[in-house]
Amino acid sequence: MSETPQTPNLPLEPNNNLPVTEKATTTEKKKRYLPMIPRSHSGMSLLGKAVEKKWQTNSDLKLIWLTPDTLASKIEEHKIAFSQKQKKSADAHPMSERLGELDEEINEKTEQVKNWIKFIENKSKISAYLAAYGIERNRNGAKLPNRRDKKIIALSILIDKLKETNYPTDKPANIAYWENMLEEYTSLYNQKNETKGEVSVHVSSKNELKDDLHEMLTAIVNGIRANFPRKADTMLREWGFLKENN
Repeated sequence: MSETPQTPNLPLEPNNNLPVTEKATTTEKKKRYLPMIPRSHSGMSLLGKAVEKKWQTNSDLKLIWLTPDTLASKIEEHKIAFSQKQKKSADAHPMSERLGELDEEINEKTEQVKNWIKFIENKSKISAYLAAYGIERNRNGAKLPNRRDKKIIALSILIDKLKETNYPTDKPANIAYWENMLEEYTSLYNQKNETKGEVSVHVSSKNELKDDLHEMLTAIVNGIRANFPRKADTMLREWGFLKENN
């Protein structure tokens, strides 16, 4: 009795049940698209302008709660809020730089005061004396507090103590120097905090407007798909929603 010839076991390709010998020789590259609505403020604003311009010339798309003019108004509100936030952030930058410079200067001049304290006070109890001048010890040595709100308080304590101990007026970092430092440092600190608060308000405003704009653009995408199912992809591409990721 003759044996029936056996078909060799060929390995299978993943996700299909075809033998390797039957694998197609060419595959079509799948197109990849960028997100229809950008996540960035600038990207969403640019898309919104392009969509609004296209919508003004296409009266076929109707939405009950949204019109091209409403969209244009929201885009302008978002643009203003974004610009105001950018401006306030820019205003705060020089203040931050100057405060950083003053922090370094204060640390340097505090060393001079420390040397004077060590000269007139009991060196074995120097830590206690330093605290009376607003100077605190930490792992980086003895200096005024790093936190700026605490540093302002410490500067006041330092000035009062220097007056009490008749700190020499011929010293480079004399009492007049520290009083001027306290005035400038406090003014800059308060201005920076005020500006920071204004920046937070503008950030909140622009984020809310961005959410509104995203909602509007999403509604337009859905409106195009619902009203023009057969040519939706073509329209979305023409309106700027569909962009290939090369």
